[in-house]
Amino acid sequence: MKFINRQDAGKKLAQRLKQLKNKKDVVLLALPRGGLVIAHEISKTLKKPVDILIIRKISAPHDEEWAIGAMAEDFKILFKKELLKHHGVKKTDKEVKKIIKKEIEELKRRLKVYRHDKVLPELKNKTVVIIDDGVATGMTLEAAVRFVDSKGAKQIIVAIPVADKKAILHIAPLCDNTICVFIPKKFGMVDDYYKNFKQVSDKKVIAILHQNYKISQK
Repeated sequence: MKFINRQDAGKKLAQRLKQLKNKKDVVLLALPRGGLVIAHEISKTLKKPVDILIIRKISAPHDEEWAIGAMAEDFKILFKKELLKHHGVKKTDKEVKKIIKKEIEELKRRLKVYRHDKVLPELKNKTVVIIDDGVATGMTLEAAVRFVDSKGAKQIIVAIPVADKKAILHIAPLCDNTICVFIPKKFGMVDDYYKNFKQVSDKKVIAILHQNYKISQK
């Protein structure tokens, strides 16, 4: 299965979430950049605004496509021992520390550019839907789930178009529900399941957030 683009994936995922349309305590949180494009389609279907939760992947030093850890907006770093072992690195390695420093700066930049350093909406006692455009290792998604749980969410739903089976099985016990359109038998890379998976710009992120600000004011 291949999605045409993120908009197509978002529309298909939105159909799986229609039962939330009349639920009042729902908060949609997207992982930018690509997850926000998905979430925007869900937002239009559910008639609910979407905000962003900024998570940064800590990449393996010699393979930046794959994560060895992740960091949420509280700057707490979550590492996975098996991923560190798989890539033959330690979290104390000089190269890993250099990557962490770079990702801290990028997280700060995105908080400033995307949200102007404003805090997230209230998550306590809310049904929080965490949305991304795909899951490979599950590291960024796990960091997001653990962060939202620490904020007192009543219910956590993970919604993604495509995911690695092993990653989704790891995430499932950490949240209340996982909704995924497609789980391939043999997972490659997230972009393998999109015909068009071009990079999303800061400008696009800001434009979508601006549109959703208008929705939240209605």
